[in-house]
Amino acid sequence: MALYAGYGNNIVLHSADELVVHRSQDPRVAIIEYDVHGEIVATGSSYDNRFISVITWARGTKIASAPHR
Repeated sequence: MALYAGYGNNIVLHSADELVVHRSQDPRVAIIEYDVHGEIVATGSSYDNRFISVITWARGTKIASAPHR
């Protein structure tokens, strides 16, 4: 997550949508796709990006999360 440490200083997020959930062969793993929308702080330009996250669960608790874009 260190890769995204400065994210909030540079981009203000306003919304997320277009959620898609993919089934994994491993029932402990969820794969989600989603869009985020916001504004770039330095320029005021709009920011739109699509991400996937791979989330691993054990005993009802998230044990790992790996966002990708």
